[in-house]
Amino acid sequence: MNLLLAHGSPTGYLYKSHGCRCPICRAEAHADYAPNRDHAAELHRSWYQKNRDEVLAKQKAYRDAHPEAETARHARWRREHRDKMREADIRYRLAHPERLAEKSRRFRSENPEIMAARDRERRARKNNAPGSHTTADVRSQYERQRGKCYWCGAKVPWLRKHVDHVIPLSLGGSNGPENLVISCPSCNLGKGATHPMDYAGRML
Repeated sequence: MNLLLAHGSPTGYLYKSHGCRCPICRAEAHADYAPNRDHAAELHRSWYQKNRDEVLAKQKAYRDAHPEAETARHARWRREHRDKMREADIRYRLAHPERLAEKSRRFRSENPEIMAARDRERRARKNNAPGSHTTADVRSQYERQRGKCYWCGAKVPWLRKHVDHVIPLSLGGSNGPENLVISCPSCNLGKGATHPMDYAGRML
């Protein structure tokens, strides 16, 4: 038997008002606490409200001082509670459809480049096309072409540009940056899914 857990052991002084911590005394203490659980919870809530700013400041100070430990703790919690997180996400979506719809509309409005890239990725998956690209790739291509349409040479403002697949995805073209050019809306819509050689012939 562990003498440190024996009734009346000298470790009692370590617990001050908690008294002896042997299994029997701990069970009795728990039995005394159970009927007053609601009262104890109310006392804790009251204490927290009075000391909220101090508690939050200490928590923030700890997080700032131990960022890696906090990141690891959050990652561990997410791994151990995947089902709980999934259920909470479903409940939130069902309870706040308007809020989520507004958030989605705002994101699309504020991030047109990301939405356009997602649309190209979606079409690439639909056509089983290889390759992928980023918004940085599109910006680099725009700068290489000096803001001009690849097909007709007209100046194209950044916000009006189209990103065209030289070899259409439906004809086996890649979705990688090597197959992308900047086009004016007229040329891109006119070319459509036409092979570049056929489209170039039409432009002569």
